[in-house]
This record gives sequence, C-alpha cells and structure tokens, in this order.
Amino acid sequence: MGRFSLDRILDEHGDSAVGLKKLAANCQALQAFEDLQDLNFPPRGGYFTSQNYCFYESISVLREVIISGLNGAFHCSFAGMRSSMELMAAHYWWKSRGLLDREFHTFYRWLQGDSGIVPFTDIRRDIYTGVAFPDGGSDRGEFEKVYKAVNAYAHRPTLDESITSVRRTNSPVYGYEALDYWSALVGRAVACLVHLSVVKRPICLFPVNTIQKFGFNAPLNLFFDDSGYSFLSDAVGEDVLSLYREIYRDDDTVSVLEWYHGLPDLSDNEILESYSGNGKFDDAGRSFEEQVSLRWMAIKAEVRALSLFFAYTLSGPSLDDVEDLVRKHFGDSISK
Repeated sequence: MGRFSLDRILDEHGDSAVGLKKLAANCQALQAFEDLQDLNFPPRGGYFTSQNYCFYESISVLREVIISGLNGAFHCSFAGMRSSMELMAAHYWWKSRGLLDREFHTFYRWLQGDSGIVPFTDIRRDIYTGVAFPDGGSDRGEFEKVYKAVNAYAHRPTLDESITSVRRTNSPVYGYEALDYWSALVGRAVACLVHLSVVKRPICLFPVNTIQKFGFNAPLNLFFDDSGYSFLSDAVGEDVLSLYREIYRDDDTVSVLEWYHGLPDLSDNEILESYSGNGKFDDAGRSFEEQVSLRWMAIKAEVRALSLFFAYTLSGPSLDDVEDLVRKHFGDSISK
C-alpha cells in the first residue's frame, strides 16, 4: 500500500493501521527464521540441497498473500494463505522426518513428484507432538481454527464468510470492513507460523552476538542474532517470549549456548580481519560499529542468497558415502 496509504488508514481508521502493523511484525519475524534453516548432511552420501524448499516456498506464497490482500483480492489471498500454512507445516514435518531418515530419500521422492505425502491431518498432529506453548502462545488449537477459516476460501465459503458479505457490496471497492477482516485472519495465520517456528527452533529465544565470538565466520544457521530477535519481540511480545524461555531453557537444542559462552571475545582488529566476503568497503574513516554493520549486512545477504539457491536446486552437489570409512577408523561403537 505504501506509506501514503498506511498514513491515510491511520488517520481515518486507526484500527486498520494497528492490524496491519501487527501483521507486518509477524511477517518480519517469520522471515527472520531464515537464519535458522540448517542443512543435514546424509551419512550414507547423496544430495543434501532443497531440504528447506517448503520454508522458502511458504514465504514466497506469503508475499503473494500480502500483495493480493492489500490490493483487495481477499478471496485469493485467503486461498494462498492456506497454501503457505501447509508448506510451513510440511517443512517442519519433513525436517523432523530427516532426523529419522537422514538421507532424505523419501523427501526427494516427494519433491520430484515420485511419491505422495501423508494426509495433512497427520502432519498437523505430528508437528505439534512433543512441544509446549505458554499462555498467549498460538498453539495447535489456534492453528486448527485459522486453517479451517482460510480453507473455506479454497472451497465453499459460507454466507457469513463470503467476501461480498464482509464488504457489504459486490462492487470491487476498497472497504475498511473487509480490510480489517483480512488483516485479522491473515495476521492470526502468520502468528501461528511464527509460534510454530519458535517451538521448533527454541534457540531463537536466546539471541547472541555471534560477531563478538566468531567475527564474520560464525557457524551457519546455529544461532539467532539480536536483529532477528528484535523482529520476534515486536511480533510476539517480551512477556510471552519470557514464558517460552522458561519452558525451553533446558531443551537439548539450546545446549550449544554453553559452548558459545565459553569462547573468548575477539578484539576489534580480529573481528574486522575475519571478513572474507565479496564486499569491498572504502570505510576506513567510519567508526568500528559502522564497519561491522556494513560487513555483517553483506555477509547475511550472501548467506541468505546461497540458502535460497540451495532450496530450489534439484540437482545440486552431493556427498560421498563415508560411513564405512569412518567405522573403519573409529569402530562400530559410533552412532548410526
């Protein structure tokens, strides 16, 4: 809509601006989880790319959901929201399957259209098994309600659900009633995906300054930084995030923080010298903080571009089968 349109809504109908800003905060928070999409390497060799395809495709569809909704195509937007929700749920379902089927063979068969997938009812059940939500968290019950609501627009909306009824006219006009209805429902849907991402990647609840410990060579997709957490805080709120931290403080996935805090801090010179990216900077006269910020943004852009490339690469690089070699040197006592 642009800044002019948002200012107009804020002046003439404040509730719409509040709803849209909340929706925007949730979208930004969800996008921040791009920094936590790791890749599992198959021990028996084979392809390892495209593992995060469903995540990136869900984000891509979500962009169309927002654009179509802001242009008044609410019915199309809701139908797209259903697809975005299913893709994100499938992403976390496949990732959990990958812990059992480390070679991702079943995933690649599905990705290339050679096999089907379990019913979405089973996916929804599986992804919410073994996770906990505090008061104020968007749990499975909320996901089910929202999914049912947006699902109607891919099938047969009732009279009350009809966009014509909500808009109170069959003319393609832009009304605040429909805008509020759209931003509220899509906002709830995106919030469900944000909260699902939190419980699937609870390391996001404990942001760290990776530059302080690793310079510009931090382990990929392992830690959440302050910039990503700021978006999450705006969307979820510190009160709810504090409750999440109490639940997941002892989770196995956050044990890596002990290693992080045990590392020594780098000096300013060591941090700047660690940069080996493609960016060229003529910023000797800038402050240390500004130099770090420019290089950090360049590195993050490169990593995100590479992650996106891998997500949509069907025939990317593959690994050799090294399990027999490892067992030859370390014995059969190692974990399968």
